[in-house]
Amino acid sequence: VKEGQTVEPHAGAVVMAARAGVPVMPVYIGKKKRLFRKTDVVFGMPYQLEFEGRKPTHEESQRMTEELMARIRALGEH
Repeated sequence: VKEGQTVEPHAGAVVMAARAGVPVMPVYIGKKKRLFRKTDVVFGMPYQLEFEGRKPTHEESQRMTEELMARIRALGEH
């Protein structure tokens, strides 16, 4: 996402991780991206998604997606 722009996050990654029962790892890619140049990439700590039932509901998927995006944004603040 370019600086000053926002996009609606999609829940695909968290839904796949939840169904597979694997943790997700937030990853922040720095704002200064240029071809063949050094780009800052910050890896967060993996964490297990939490939801009720066998698979997450739409609301739970949205909540988990928002949480993942918040963790990614927090990595960019360091």
